[in-house]
Amino acid sequence: PAMQPLQEREPCCYTLVFVPGILGECVGHIATPFSDSYQRLTDQGHRIYVVPVEGRASSERNARIISDYLASPERQLGKVVLIGYSKGVSDTLEALTLDQDAAWLKKVVALVSVAGVVAGTPAADTFAGLYAAFFSRLPWPTCAPGDGGGLGSLRRQVRADFLARNKLPERIK
Repeated sequence: PAMQPLQEREPCCYTLVFVPGILGECVGHIATPFSDSYQRLTDQGHRIYVVPVEGRASSERNARIISDYLASPERQLGKVVLIGYSKGVSDTLEALTLDQDAAWLKKVVALVSVAGVVAGTPAADTFAGLYAAFFSRLPWPTCAPGDGGGLGSLRRQVRADFLARNKLPERIK
């Protein structure tokens, strides 16, 4: 009997969208969060995307990057599960509030937070001055300084203000 050609499998269930944390862009050439699982997940039929957020940018700026990335016609989105790592959760929460009518947003079924900074972190409050004076200006060949708001986005008051001003979509688990 003749061999049948292999058919490309459709994603079985989910489009998994990973959003790295602060400095993720800066060290992405060394390690990307959860990258050791990507092959197994794609072998199971899931589609994987890693959003190229800016490692030193504010959550507001990265939210726009996430939204634009997922709105791109070249993305093939099924049922979307957003997986945010650390600051990636803050960036993603802001993206979820940008445009409630966005086509990509209607496909999101869940947000998974891994070590997510939702309500801010005392470290951002403590080291904000040091970051502004030194670290934000540090030349880093693999990531631009962005808008310089990366650490400031993680301050407790900034996150609390965001959560107070914005209603997150209730249908997303």
